[in-house]
Amino acid sequence: MSPPQTPVNAAGRRVLVVDDSPRARATLAALLGAVGFTCTEAADGGEAFDLYLRHSHDLVVTDLEMPKVDGFELMAALGLVPAWRRPPVIVVSAAVDAAQRSRPGDLRLAAALLPKPIEARSLLAAVAGVLSDRPGRRPEEA
Repeated sequence: MSPPQTPVNAAGRRVLVVDDSPRARATLAALLGAVGFTCTEAADGGEAFDLYLRHSHDLVVTDLEMPKVDGFELMAALGLVPAWRRPPVIVVSAAVDAAQRSRPGDLRLAAALLPKPIEARSLLAAVAGVLSDRPGRRPEEA
């Protein structure tokens, strides 16, 4: 079986994968890595934001419900980053439907909302949609 494909050039692009479940993080990172993205993993939003500040990423893929610092708090922190430097965020969570009903304002930075369990095709389509109009990383930024 051939690896999944995305119409976006993944070369040199970094994705920050955030989930408190090691299995979920590994699955997301494997799916994105299979098409050429370089993935960094974080177990909660606090760790993710620290990693982002040290090494900017082209995209953040995050769960919502995590101990310590959750996905909502991560998006709020990313909202403080200047718009030109702010990465798009894709939310992958079992709580997407509930969050849309109860906390729609907190999801305003989410470029895409995907339910768990994640399907490779849906994830890659969302990534392509989110990154298609954003320039890739220049070699000196890698």
